Amino acid sequence: MKRVGFLTALCGLVLIAAVGGNPRYLEELCVGGGAGDPVDGGADIEADGDFVTDGGISAAGDVSAGEDGTSDHSVSVTAGAGYGASLGLFESDANHGGEILFDGATDTLRIGTRDGSATMADALQIGQGSAHVAISGDLAVNGGDVNSSQDTLRLNPDGSGRLECLGASGKLRLCNDAVAQTSQEFRMWNDANALTMYGGIYCTIADSTAGSEDGRFALALREGGSLKYDRLQLDSSGNMTIPGDMTVTGADISSSSDPFSIKPGSAGYMDIWGAGGKLRLYRKAVADASLAFYMWNSSDSSAPFGELFFVNDVSTDGSEDGKFSLCLMSDGAMGYNRLVVDSGGKGTFLGDVAANGGEVSAGKDGVARGTLTVWDGAGGNAPGCVRLASPNGTEWYVFAEDDGTLKVCSALPTQNSDGNAVGGQAD
Repeated sequence: MKRVGFLTALCGLVLIAAVGGNPRYLEELCVGGGAGDPVDGGADIEADGDFVTDGGISAAGDVSAGEDGTSDHSVSVTAGAGYGASLGLFESDANHGGEILFDGATDTLRIGTRDGSATMADALQIGQGSAHVAISGDLAVNGGDVNSSQDTLRLNPDGSGRLECLGASGKLRLCNDAVAQTSQEFRMWNDANALTMYGGIYCTIADSTAGSEDGRFALALREGGSLKYDRLQLDSSGNMTIPGDMTVTGADISSSSDPFSIKPGSAGYMDIWGAGGKLRLYRKAVADASLAFYMWNSSDSSAPFGELFFVNDVSTDGSEDGKFSLCLMSDGAMGYNRLVVDSGGKGTFLGDVAANGGEVSAGKDGVARGTLTVWDGAGGNAPGCVRLASPNGTEWYVFAEDDGTLKVCSALPTQNSDGNAVGGQAD
């Protein structure tokens, strides 16, 4: 059988060699025992050009498949169930190069390289029937976008995966931080020192009072050569905590429902600047003071020229009532309690009161009786008085003697004998 096959192959070669201007044709050619021979195997060349062999094919030159541009063409590598089918792109020693392997044992398409070993190091893995791609190492995108329209882009889900975005001024890294309870973090480096991180934004898991795990957002910044954590914190309820000062240069701060706290439990403050100076809202550090407004002018920001503050005023029944106080700068010193309003609505002025355009009334008609009190001064020679102006502008002082006699005097009275009794009263 082998002899017949050899002679047939020899004749075929002779006939093939005769191809030229007058080619001779050989319908079919069988080499060895023919393809599928159970003893020796072999190869068949069919009349339609198909080539079937039981052995390997080696080409010292190029191998191409397909020529017709209007039809689909393919190269297939088939292995038995549970085995691997691969396409190797190797150097001469087969231990260096690349490989595409479908692993029948795990039903996974693997793409990787060989570097001095007969075993491939995986770079990509795709599960059979899946559109997900697993990347074993780092991923570098040097000129395009990474889009994920539906599914998740995962970076080493079981370890400390990271994604880095490089730019002219440094790099931004998205990573899974290795510190306790940190789930995801952005870290930032500048281009001058790629080993020193100058900022980080991260989300952590914060245990709530109810025992559930709530998210918390925090900002870290480099200061004095070391990274300072929690420069800003935002919890799952929307509360924001800033350990330092906050400056708002061009927008409003609004809190529609929850409190806006500035360093609770301590001397926190908020400055509001304007063209004429600044207004400071803060907790005053004196006894019983709860909240104060300080006012500065633009020419001297070191000394305030006014202050409004609220204090706790212990009333006669032992309860704590609120009290409002106005203080003003006078001759370089703060004059306190120039105006005090208590919780009952009573206002007390430390100085004079002038009404330059209307009436002054006390009480309410049919509801509350009004009383005008004009107290005497110190020393027993300064009676309280009411100053009235006549139609020609002459000023007259009305006062009461110690015995109740109502008198009028053209000058500020200093004793009982000044002035004249009003009406028919006996002096």
